[in-house]
Amino acid sequence: MWAWKYREPVLDMFEMISGNRNHYGMSKIGGVRRDIEHSHISALKKTLNGLVPAIDMFKGAVMDDPVIQARLKA
Repeated sequence: MWAWKYREPVLDMFEMISGNRNHYGMSKIGGVRRDIEHSHISALKKTLNGLVPAIDMFKGAVMDDPVIQARLKA
């Protein structure tokens, strides 16, 4: 449940990039529909840098969980 805290900043980034929070429709054959606006790049970098510690925390939680390790063991 504590992962929901990081959902909003990610959706805000999606909205900045695509104009929509849930239905992005950015991909097309040969590339993307539009480029990221230069005015949004600094805000996107700031948000991404803020998410790095959270991603590391999630990675640690998954990698150190004995239940997950037992279920994934081949």
